[in-house]
Amino acid sequence: MHLTLSPQDQASIHQLLLAVPEPGLDVLSASVMQAVSRMISADVMSVGEIDRRGFVMRTLDQPAGVYDHLGPQCCEGLPPVGLQHLAAFPHDDEDVLFNLALGNRDTVRLGFPTASGTVVQLTLDRRKRLFTERDVALLRLVSPVIGNLMCSTSRLAHDDVLSPSETRVLELVAAGGSNRDVAQHLSVSVATVRKHLEHSYRKLGVGSRTAAVAMLASSTSPSKGSLFG
Repeated sequence: MHLTLSPQDQASIHQLLLAVPEPGLDVLSASVMQAVSRMISADVMSVGEIDRRGFVMRTLDQPAGVYDHLGPQCCEGLPPVGLQHLAAFPHDDEDVLFNLALGNRDTVRLGFPTASGTVVQLTLDRRKRLFTERDVALLRLVSPVIGNLMCSTSRLAHDDVLSPSETRVLELVAAGGSNRDVAQHLSVSVATVRKHLEHSYRKLGVGSRTAAVAMLASSTSPSKGSLFG
């Protein structure tokens, strides 16, 4: 199709082209997600990195926490790469039915393989309306830029490397905090704290918070007192 770019589209694409990857932080920066949302509106935008077993290593949702109730495993093995538009799938497709159960009318996804064998994925969900042909064409146009940014911030390391958020949660647990204490301290939900702990256990190969804290303590300096009185 012939794609005409509005001044807002051009400004958003310019913002994407100027974006600088931030390795070790979020899969996409807030400014990049803002630029994408200005071009293609969505009720929920998610970015994440998924390992070979289908486990989400790290994720960021806007609005925050909207999918916290889902477990750490999002699929069996790696998700597909490339652009997918679920409205083009058969109505009885398992993926379509799952997204309908989440309350989504339509979903578009962009997946990119990384050098570390993971897949980084951008997902846009709409609750009540379909993505248009123009929306999909615009996302395809900017996909090389988005893919470069997402792949540049992938872990490029083994699965046992904790993210900054996971490390911070474990540090607060080691300082004596309960899940609720940590959630209040970080201004996140208790479900988010549990998710970070689950990811930490899996990456460290342990089955409890005590064992995870012990492994953290063995590689860091001793904690100086409790933050939770």
